[in-house]
Parts: sequence; C-alpha cells; structure tokens
Amino acid sequence: MARTLRILAACFALFWGGTTQAHAEPVSTFFIAVGSAVTFGAASGATAAWIGALTVGAVVGGLALTMMITRPAIGQQGQTVPSVGADEPIGHVIGETIVPGHAVHRHSSGDDNEWFFESRALCMGPIEEIVEIRINDYALTFSSMTNSEDGFAPSELSEATLKANGLPKDLSEAIFFTVGLGGTSEPVDPMLLEWGNGDANSRHQPFAYINFRVNFEKFEGRMPKITVKLKGEKVYDPREVSHDEDDASTWEWSDNTALIRAWYVRQPWTFAAYAEEVDYDTVTAAANIDDELVLKQNGVTYEKRYRCGGLLKESDDRNSALAELTNACGGWYVEPKPTGKWQFFSGAYMSPVMDITGDDDVHDIGSGDYSPASRGARNRYTRIFGSFQDPAASYKANGYPDVLITQALAREHKGFADWLAANPSATQSQIRTQAESYRDLSLSLDFTFIQSPDQAQRVAHIRGMEAYYQKQWKGELGGIGLVVPAGQNVRLTDIRYSIEDLPMRVDLVRHEDQSTIVTLSETNSAIYAGPTIRESTAPVRPVLPRPGNPDYRDTPDGGGTLTLDEAV
Repeated sequence: MARTLRILAACFALFWGGTTQAHAEPVSTFFIAVGSAVTFGAASGATAAWIGALTVGAVVGGLALTMMITRPAIGQQGQTVPSVGADEPIGHVIGETIVPGHAVHRHSSGDDNEWFFESRALCMGPIEEIVEIRINDYALTFSSMTNSEDGFAPSELSEATLKANGLPKDLSEAIFFTVGLGGTSEPVDPMLLEWGNGDANSRHQPFAYINFRVNFEKFEGRMPKITVKLKGEKVYDPREVSHDEDDASTWEWSDNTALIRAWYVRQPWTFAAYAEEVDYDTVTAAANIDDELVLKQNGVTYEKRYRCGGLLKESDDRNSALAELTNACGGWYVEPKPTGKWQFFSGAYMSPVMDITGDDDVHDIGSGDYSPASRGARNRYTRIFGSFQDPAASYKANGYPDVLITQALAREHKGFADWLAANPSATQSQIRTQAESYRDLSLSLDFTFIQSPDQAQRVAHIRGMEAYYQKQWKGELGGIGLVVPAGQNVRLTDIRYSIEDLPMRVDLVRHEDQSTIVTLSETNSAIYAGPTIRESTAPVRPVLPRPGNPDYRDTPDGGGTLTLDEAV
C-alpha cells in the first residue's frame, strides 16, 4: 500500500510540476521533471520504470526548453534585464550606420504572454535622425508607417513582400514602435507610461532609443530581428558662421572626416582637448578636401572624396580609434606637443611652404628608406586588398576591389617594366592580366569607418603609393628649425645624398636646447592623384585654400601623375 501511494505521489509531482512550472520557469521545469522521474523510478523499483520515467521527464523538459525559446518567462515581466542597464557602455554613432542597440528593459503581458515589450538604448544622444527601422532586415521609413496612440506601425505591405522577408500577413497589428533621439530633455515615452514603467524613462535620457511591442502569436512564436539605421553625432564646423565651437546645440550632423576627427579629440572620454587646442585652420582646409566631389569608378557618378561612419565606444583605445578615423581619409595629424595644437590633414597633395637646404643650415644625422604604410618596414607593396563597411550589407565588412600599384610592381620586376614600356596603350584589364604573371607583395588593409568601395580604393592607393615613395631624411637644424611646420610639406636639397628639390612632409619636429630635430618623409603629387575632381556642392562658406604656398608648383619633378584608374 505504501509503495502504491509513493507511485501516485511521484506521478502527481511529475505532471503537476511539468504543466505549471513550465510556464513560469522552463529551466527549473526540466530539473523538476527529471527529478520527479527519478522519484517515480525509485518508487516503482523496476529498471524499466526508471528508464521510462527518465524518458518522460526528458520529454517534458524538452518541451519546457522549447517554450523558453519562443516565450518570455513571466518572471521577466516589468523587470530590468539582468546585467543590462543604463550604465552599459553604449557607443557614439558618427556619420550614418545601423545598430541593434542594447536592451535596458523587457517584460511580457497578455494571455499566454503573447505580447512582448523591449526597450533598447541605441547610442549616446542627442543624435540627428533615426532613418529606418528594420524588421528582419526589411527597411521601414517613417513615411511608410502610420502613427497612432499605440506608436508607429508598419503600413500594409504586399503579400509577396511579407513572405520574402519572413513577416506576418497582419504586420500592422503585430508590432509597434516608439523612438527618441536622446538628450536630457527627452519627454516620457508614452509606451513606457502605458506599461506602467514611466520611471524607466530616466534610463533613456542620455541615449537615443527605440521601444517596440511584438505580438508573439502573429510572429509564430519567434522574436523578429530589430535593427535601426540612424544618423549620429552633431559636430562643429568652423566654416558655418552659425556654429559656436563651445555650444554643441549650434552644431549639425556631418560625416566629414576632418570635422569628426576634430570632434573626437575634444571628447572628455578621449583626449579632452579644449577648442583653443585645435587648429581649426587645418580642420577647415581638410574639410574642404573631404567635401570635394570625385568621379567614381563607374565613370559617371560622383561622390564626396572622404566620408566616415560607424560606432565609437568609450572603451576603445583612443589612439587606435583616431588612427582608424585618419585612415578613412588617407591623411595624417599632428599632436599638440610640437605645435601647441591638434592639426588635421586629409589625403591630398600640398605644395611646399618652405625650402630646406643641406649646405648651410643643416648638420645631417642620417637618411634612409622607410614605408609610411607599415611604419618602418622596407616593404614596397604592389597590391592592396581588404574590407570596408558596406551599406548594401547592413554596414558589415565586405571586400573592396584590390588595388594594383603598377609602379611598385614595375620596380620589383624588370620583365613587367619592359612590358609596360613596350605597351604604352595597354588597357587596365590588359595590365592587370599581365601583372598576374608576376609575384606581388600584398598588403591587407581593412577600413573600420569607410563605407564606400570607391573611397576604400582611393585610400588603399594612397597607402600603397606612400610605400612606393620611401625616402626618409632626419636632420638637425639651426635657427630655421624654429619655423619648420609640422605636418606640412617642405622642399629639401641635400647634395650629400643626391637629394635636390625633393618634396618632403614634416613628420616630426623636436626642439632641443641649441637645435631642432626634424624627420621628413618623401611625398609626391602622384600619391594622391586620382579621379577627376568636381566642384563641391556644399553651401558657400568662408573657406581656406588647401595648405601650401601657391607660388610653388603643384606637380613636382620626378613623380608625374597617376590616375586612380591606372592603379586599380
């Protein structure tokens, strides 16, 4: 009799625990079911009963785990997601990109938990604009949505569109959104109030955010993929008379690399530079270069020369992040130590601003070869390949067409040089086919903030040509060293090294007690020569010309010109 009662009690524990606890906590249900099965087996005393009971327990546990995937647990209702909160390191969006955001609040409601609510911080605010909301990568603009007291909802879409994107037939009744651009003045979100969580709105105020409410039943028990395309930080533009360098409320959105680099070094979580510590004359000149319209590889359309976009986190190494931003424009920068100010330059040839001769003013220390692309390696890369952040692939990394550095390959292989000389009218296709016969030295160059394959090729061409022109000169200067401009170009003559009238960029200036030590690297207009430049469509602003002295010739001897079409 006692044995029979133990069996009945075990059965009751198995089925009561499985049907009730599975809805509340699936993982616990699995162990309850298995534990109940073991109890049943022990009570029956039969090996077969043990095996059968374990099987039943596993089935119940498996069903519970399935419920965990397709249903939010009741225990999450109205509660902050564990280990995710407003202090989560949320990034800063520069330019334009797509982000998934970080969940800061979740709960469920309704019969059988069919409604699921989630609030996500997208990035630090305030931002310029939320451009699109994507459901399973299908883009919805606000013009394609209706707005009601429930929030934004998708308008009716064709059955073919819904099916192709894995969306339910009644999508307009299956999901609702509310959004905010961030900032301390952000009002309380109505969806948070509706769900009785208005106090959670304070978690949003620093961030741009999205709230959404999903009907699980209409999505067949699965959570759709939600991402957001947005335009991020507003930056100071010294060319805009309405902008105040110390009043961020006057700034505007831009994806100009020079403006974003200047903005970056002023952030308290990077270099915390004051406005007066940034040389905005160089920023203006670099921004003008970035805004130039250049012909794309298709030979028909134009794009701005240098843009950038992506996500910056406060935990990023600041020097690495600034280097990646600088790489987006094929440029360079000067830290404030030698000049007292941050100076920024974009990838374009600048005419020399002064002459340095080795006859009178210079006590030489040495000279040699080096590669700016690899900082010290004596490699002469003949082919550059890598990835950029492709907007057509939701801003994920994608490969850009590799860039052939024809001059470098010709220098390394006499046979290829002879073929070029014998075929001066060869097409790019023929040149590339011929180049395949020769071993090349390739460099992988991935771009974190470039979002155009044409721009990626332009910058890859610059870095490859910098490696081609490798002369470096280091010297100790007398009085003239006090006025050598870091970051700018000079013209060097040093007959001891057969250097005559050679354009060099000033990489380093170090002032000592009785002299100035400078490091120069060879430059050339061919490094930056590329597609046809067209006048910028930007509004008329007070601008500065490119740095340099217009009295000097722009195309120095020894380099000629090289179009991007000849390099790729």
